[in-house]
Amino acid sequence: METIIATALVGGVCAGAVRVVAAAKVHAFRHDSLLKGQRLADELLDEALAKPFDDPDATITVFGLDSGEVGPLADRASFDDVDDFHGWYESPPRTRDGATLPGYDADWMRFVLVERVSPGLLVVGPDSGRLRVTVSVRRRGAVVATSTGYRTRAADAVSAEWTDAEAAP
Repeated sequence: METIIATALVGGVCAGAVRVVAAAKVHAFRHDSLLKGQRLADELLDEALAKPFDDPDATITVFGLDSGEVGPLADRASFDDVDDFHGWYESPPRTRDGATLPGYDADWMRFVLVERVSPGLLVVGPDSGRLRVTVSVRRRGAVVATSTGYRTRAADAVSAEWTDAEAAP
C-alpha cells in the first residue's frame, strides 16, 4: 500500500513538473516572438520615416505608389518617399532589396499603414503635412508587435536648411 501511495505522489509531482516546464516553454516562445516582432516593426518604421515626405521625382503629388514604382510583395528598393509604404506588406520578412531575413519564415508578416493626420492626430483626407506610419507584425495570424511614428513635411525643410548652412562658407 505504501508503494502505491508513493508511486501516486511521485506521479503527481512529475505531472506538475511537466506542466510547469511546458508553461515555461510557451512563455519563452511568446517572449521570443514579441522581441523578434518588435525588432521587425521598429526596423521597417525607421526605414519608412527616413524617406522624404514628398516624392523627390514627382511634379504632381500622389498618395501611395507612383507610376514606375513596384507594388506590394515586391522589394522596397524603388520606394522614394514615406507614402510609398502605404498598404505594403510582406511574408516572410525581407531586406529592402528583397532577400529573406534569416530566422523568419512564412509564419511572419509585416504590414504598413500610412495615414494623413491633422495636428490633433485625427485622420484626415486632404494633405495636412503630417503622416502617421503604423507597422504591424503578425506571426501565425496574431499581431505580436506594432510600431507607430509620425513624419512631417516641415522636417524636410529643416533638414534642407541644415544642409544649406553646412555648405555655406
